[in-house]
This record gives sequence, C-alpha cells and structure tokens, in this order.
Amino acid sequence: MRSATILITILFLLFHKCHFAEGESIPLAIDFKPLGFEAAKALAKQSGKPIFMDVYAVWCIPCKQFEKTVFTDKEVGEKFNSWFINLKVDAEKEEGKQIFSLYKVGGYPTGIFITADGSLLSKFEGVLPKNLFIEYAENALQLNTNPNGYATALSTYLANKTDLNNIRSLLHFCNLSGNTMPLEAMDRYFATCSNHTVETDSTLLRKWLRTGPIVLSGKETYSYFLKQHELIRKIASVDTTYLSGFFYSSLQSTLQAAISSKDETLLQKVLQLNSELPRQFRQAENIEFELNYYLETKELQSYFQKMNGYCRANYSKKISVKNKDEASKIAARINNFGWNYFMYADKKEDLMLAATIMENCITLDNSFAAWYDTYAGIMYKMGDLTKAIELENKAVLFATKSAYEQQIYRTKIERMKRGEKTWIPEAY
Repeated sequence: MRSATILITILFLLFHKCHFAEGESIPLAIDFKPLGFEAAKALAKQSGKPIFMDVYAVWCIPCKQFEKTVFTDKEVGEKFNSWFINLKVDAEKEEGKQIFSLYKVGGYPTGIFITADGSLLSKFEGVLPKNLFIEYAENALQLNTNPNGYATALSTYLANKTDLNNIRSLLHFCNLSGNTMPLEAMDRYFATCSNHTVETDSTLLRKWLRTGPIVLSGKETYSYFLKQHELIRKIASVDTTYLSGFFYSSLQSTLQAAISSKDETLLQKVLQLNSELPRQFRQAENIEFELNYYLETKELQSYFQKMNGYCRANYSKKISVKNKDEASKIAARINNFGWNYFMYADKKEDLMLAATIMENCITLDNSFAAWYDTYAGIMYKMGDLTKAIELENKAVLFATKSAYEQQIYRTKIERMKRGEKTWIPEAY
C-alpha cells in the first residue's frame, strides 16, 4: 500500500506540474522539464525547439511573484509549452551556478532564451507582465530562425550608417535580442526622418522606448522628442510622465559627464536645456542640478553659496500653503536641503539657516518622522544636545509604522549621548 500511495502522489505532482519553494506549492501552467542542461539541449535538438530558462533563487520574492502571476496563466502555458523546452534553474545549485556565469545573469528572476545548441537569443531581468513576457518569447522565436540577425544588421549598419533602412533593421534586431541600440544611430534616424516615417515605424519605436533608453540631451533624438512630443506620445503610447522621465534622465546623463570632467560649461548647458523644457516635462529645478554638480565635484564653497541663496529666498520665512498635499511636497523638498546642511555644513551661519528652514518645514507638515530626524541632527551639530534629543524622540513617536525606522532614531539618540558624529556619511 505504501508504494502505491507514493506512486499516486508522484503522478499527481507530474499532472499538476507543481514547483515547490520553501514549502509552498504553486500549480504552474508552463511545463518545466526536470532535466539537466545537456539533456535539455538534446531534447531541444530532437524537437526543433529553442529553450526558455527561468533563472531564480529559492529566497527570491520577485521570483515567486513571477510564478504566481504569470507562470500559472493558461495562455502563457499553452504558448511556452508549444514553443520551447522550458527549464527552471536554481542559480545557487551547482549546474545553476555554471548557467549564471555562462549567460552573465545580473539578478533574479532572469529569463533566458537560447538555441538548441546553447547560443543566447535574448534575456530579460525582473518580473514582466503577461503580454510583455509573451512578446519576449515571440521575439526569441524570430531570432531562432535567424540567430545571426543582430550581428548581420550591425555589420550592415557600420558599413553604411546613413542608410535609413540599415538603421531600421538594426533597431529591429536590437529590439528582438535585447542588445542596446547605438545612440548615434538613433540620432541619425531622427535627424533625417520625416514625421510620416516615425508614424510608419511606430511599432519599432514603441519597443525601443520600452527599453528605457537614455539619449544625449541636446542631440537630435532629444530635440526631436521635445519638438514633436505630441506625435511621440501618440505613436509610442507613452504619457507625459514617461516623457518627463525621458528628458530628466537625458539631462542627468549629461550632468554626470559634466561632473566626471569637472566641466562647468557642460553644467551650464544642462541648466539651459532644463530651463527650455515645457513645465509639464520639468522634473527638477536648476538648483538641484547645480547642487549635485558642486557637491560631487567637492566644490563646497560654491555648493553652500548656491544653497544658501536659494533657501534664503524661498524657505527662510514662514510659508503659507492651504493645500495639504502641496504643503507636504514643499516640506519634503525643504527636508532634502536640511539633510544636506546636516551632512555637509560646518559653519554656524549655515546651520542656523538650516534650523530656520526646518522649523518652517515642520510648520508645513508636522507629522512626518524624517523631518524631526533632520532637524534633530542639525541642532545636535550646532551643540544643542537637549533640543536634538527632544526632536529625535519626536521622530521615534511619529515613526509608528516602522519598528526598524524607530530603532534607527533610538540608536541616533544613544550616539548623540556618547558625543559621536552622527553626520558622517559612512554611517548611512
């Protein structure tokens, strides 16, 4: 009887294709084969199918989320079982470690599509929604019929970079394979194409934009998107939030180049471009780019000169805002400045200004723990231990939703009592 029971249990598990992780059973629609890597490749060659591998770790919460939300879907199961030999790969087991290294896995979960001989078709990282997951699979199937498509398209483009069809072909194979589209190619595309061409290529461009490209601010792609943003929104199905992030990322990329080369002329270009952005696309004020530049280049005299001037003009006097949400946003902005004073200011007059703006911050929104924590740090740095501990205790009081956060604030109180420098960056 015992052997019959075991057999029935095994048959039940095979029928329901369950995956077990830390005691949890999830019925999966995808038929993940219980095979080693070499056996899976042999089966793929025999069946004429490529391979899909879900690379995971048993402790990975997003991996379990992917299983529950996508791998259990009936349509996903039908397509993947028809199209691929499917494998689950525990990246922390022996063969999984080899696959992790071979395909340069960067995090969990990672989905990897390969040919029957093990050549990489494409891969992705993170949890994908069902429709995008299926799209990646369809791309991999196209690549499997032409696994050298990307290399050929790249070679053809490099031989003639001005041919629009070469750029289109390269973009197509970059979208399929997950390779990064050269930014110079996109700049050439948008410098020469018509609006009609952009509309014709809407599917290609929509897939490219989904990869979150960071273009060079002020160059042809950036300028086209700025000038034709309504057309881009229409053909690429993106909203104002996406485009504002697109422009902001471009400006940040240029700012980082300015910081790396300590090029203040390039900083001024960033400020000019940011000022020229329509209000609906502007995510930051020029002061934030300036402060970031001077802090990262360690030009602290210029840093405090800029920050002092801005804070005196905007936050040193009582601020009256009737809308609660708007008041909270302004308070959060003031707190960011206050925190930077706490971390980097040494002069008494700078810290006194910081204390003034933090008092106004709490007047605007007096129920947020982080505001009290910042204010406490400033008072401690000014030498007022009694006031600092009083404020830090208020931070503990308002951090009721997070025991971890409360413990951080209590630890700071103990450090203050011991006379430690709580503003040392390494401590955070």
